[in-house]
Amino acid sequence: MLEEDDFESWKIRMERYIHAKSSTPPQPSPKPTTQAAQTHKEALMATMQQLSNLLSGFQKQFPPTNNQLRASSNLRSQATVQA
Repeated sequence: MLEEDDFESWKIRMERYIHAKSSTPPQPSPKPTTQAAQTHKEALMATMQQLSNLLSGFQKQFPPTNNQLRASSNLRSQATVQA
């Protein structure tokens, strides 16, 4: 089993362990509050709204390009469009 020296060190360790366990009462684990989650969601929605406003202004200022010349595979239509 345990020798005399081992028993003393084991006894000291157990006393420290018990003292440490009894000195800190159990506490519930912290959970995020509903209000904080709601605030985060509102901030995310506001950012998305700002991005959509920015993009709509960009689309009005810069209309889509006419990409028919590069995308067309019909050479006759390219010749008539370019002429």
